[in-house]
Amino acid sequence: MERQGQQQWFPDFPSQPDYPAPSPKRRRTGMLAGIAVGVLVVIAGLVAGLLVFLNSKDDSAASFWPISESGTSRTPPAPGWKTLELGLGVFVEVPPTWQPVDGTFIPDARTRGARYKPGYCAANPKAILGQLYLDRARITDPMAAAADALMYRGTRAFRSGGQVSSGPVGRRPDGGAQVQGTVTPHGRDECDPPSTTYRVVALPTAQGTLLVVVWGDLQMPDSPAEEDLTRIADSARLAA
Repeated sequence: MERQGQQQWFPDFPSQPDYPAPSPKRRRTGMLAGIAVGVLVVIAGLVAGLLVFLNSKDDSAASFWPISESGTSRTPPAPGWKTLELGLGVFVEVPPTWQPVDGTFIPDARTRGARYKPGYCAANPKAILGQLYLDRARITDPMAAAADALMYRGTRAFRSGGQVSSGPVGRRPDGGAQVQGTVTPHGRDECDPPSTTYRVVALPTAQGTLLVVVWGDLQMPDSPAEEDLTRIADSARLAA
C-alpha cells in the first residue's frame, strides 16, 4: 500500500525525434527529364519524412512502453455502485464498499477520492487496502503521463521500495490513456501485502492532464477484487 508522503515529480522525457535529413541537392544537368526526376525524388522524400515524423510524434514520449489501441473495456458498473465526482469535471463509478473522502493530491482544487478497508491492520491504524484519487500531471501527453505516474507511484508504494511490472499503455476512445501495473515490495512489514496493483488513467482537459489513480493490495484478507479496480478505472470520464 502507499505509505510514503506524496511528492510532486516532473520527469524528463526524450525529445521529439529529429526531422529526417533533407535529400542532397542534385546538380543541374540541363535536361528537363533530370529536373523532373529530381523534383519527384525530393517530394517523395519529404512525404515519407513527414509520415515518419507524424507517426513517431504521437508515441515518442512513451517510446519505451508497448502501446495498445484501447485501454478500456467500458464495462458497465455493477449493481449498487454509485457515481462519485472527483473534481475538475472528472467522474467515476465506485462500489458501495469504498468510502468516499474529501481531498486528494491537488492542493489548489476541491477534490474527492475514496478508500477501501481503512484501519484493516492493527499495527497501523492509517493502513488501507485500496485507494482512489485524482492528481494532476505536469506532462501533457496522456500516454507518457499514465506510464510515468505508474512508475513513480509504484516505486514509492512501500518504505522498502518496490519492483514495478507494467502492462501496455492503452489509448482510450476519449483521447486519454490507461496503464495497469503490479508492484512487488523489496521487503515487507506486518501490514504490507505481497503485491499491489495499480490502474492509472490520464485524461486531457483544459486544466491540463489529470490522473485518476486506483490501487489495491493483493493476496490479503479482504483484498479488493481486481475486477472492481478495473471497473473503477474504466469508468473514469470527463463531464459531458
